[in-house]
Amino acid sequence: MTSNWHERFAQQSKWTQSIRDYLLKDIPLSANSVVLEIGSGTGVIISEIADRFNCFSVGLDIDFSSLKMSTRNFDNIALLQADVNSSALKQYSFDFVFCHYFLMWLAHPELAVQETLRLLKPGGYFIVFAEPDYHSRIDHPAPLVKLGTMQTKALARQAADVGIGRKLPQLLLQVGLNLVKFGSIGYEKPKPGIPPWWETEWQMIKHDLDSINSTQDLSPYIEIDRQSWLKGDRLLYVPTYYAVACKPIN
Repeated sequence: MTSNWHERFAQQSKWTQSIRDYLLKDIPLSANSVVLEIGSGTGVIISEIADRFNCFSVGLDIDFSSLKMSTRNFDNIALLQADVNSSALKQYSFDFVFCHYFLMWLAHPELAVQETLRLLKPGGYFIVFAEPDYHSRIDHPAPLVKLGTMQTKALARQAADVGIGRKLPQLLLQVGLNLVKFGSIGYEKPKPGIPPWWETEWQMIKHDLDSINSTQDLSPYIEIDRQSWLKGDRLLYVPTYYAVACKPIN
């Protein structure tokens, strides 16, 4: 995994900062809490949680290179390389488990949610901070609709569940968690100008589309996209959902 992925995760965390602030204000976390992030990547968000609440925080990821990068960037978290479905962690180990753009990459996300239920203490919380719904993606101007469609298809070919966001209530309820909150992250149109994440976003688009057509000439799309941002008429909206659930006490 390259540093570009860390930059990508850091940018995604900025996009969803406001929803974390909103959801965490009602979660009883303290220095005595034990926290787990499943699919922690390069450690961006689990480190934020550890700093914010001064709690013992564990990042779990199957990818060793991600964990290695976490150790280079953060020194306030414990790390575990494991598959979320076979981590061998003890039952009732955590007060709070969360994930962020993770369930979409699992072939069987219901198994990960079931494991989360096992790991949570009674009364503990599971928060899904962000999962997208690419089926409802909106692009404008019109020539960029095709680009959005191509990227969605490319993600599906990478085995991503591009409609996972809308399925969150079903996933949480079917394993026995109590659904506390479910909603979507709002959209606010930015001012005209190239956004600071524009180049990183295009790196990811190229990465995604390479899986379906490495010879695709993206230059026209890049220029249309750039000009649209400069003029202020670019609309790029992928509905992104969050959910909060609680493990029953009895």
